[in-house]
Amino acid sequence: MTDSNEKDALRQMLAGFGVELDDEKLERLGAIRAQGGSVSEQMQAVFEVLGLPKLDPSLFDSLAEMSADAETGEELADSVFIGPCPSCGFEKTRNCDEEPGIEDLTVGLCPRCGWLWCSECGQKLAREQPSCDNPECFLNGPDTDELDEPAAD
Repeated sequence: MTDSNEKDALRQMLAGFGVELDDEKLERLGAIRAQGGSVSEQMQAVFEVLGLPKLDPSLFDSLAEMSADAETGEELADSVFIGPCPSCGFEKTRNCDEEPGIEDLTVGLCPRCGWLWCSECGQKLAREQPSCDNPECFLNGPDTDELDEPAAD
């Protein structure tokens, strides 16, 4: 990885996730790409270089399989975060970020049967009310910003 624009873009993207990327890590990441190996092995090595938690190797195999099946990055993200349709099992579901009247990444849509659901808890949703109202759903918990604020005296 030698192009400074590419390095800067990668640093900026990872900084958004709280991962600092110095020159040593960049060189190590470039070496992973050059060494080759299976996609699963490369993903494990990237996680190690970035100091991310060690995960079960079978997870990397599943991600590698999903990435091979996905035609676009958005399809891969939907297969990971949205998952198969809870109603009919169709695998090629999508989020509703660009769905008129819904426009929500956390709502799943099955193009085969039309099922709408909350991607966090699986609750069935309706087009008329596409927001999850399950009190036990993560999306209905306290705002994470509020959790970071010190308690008032």
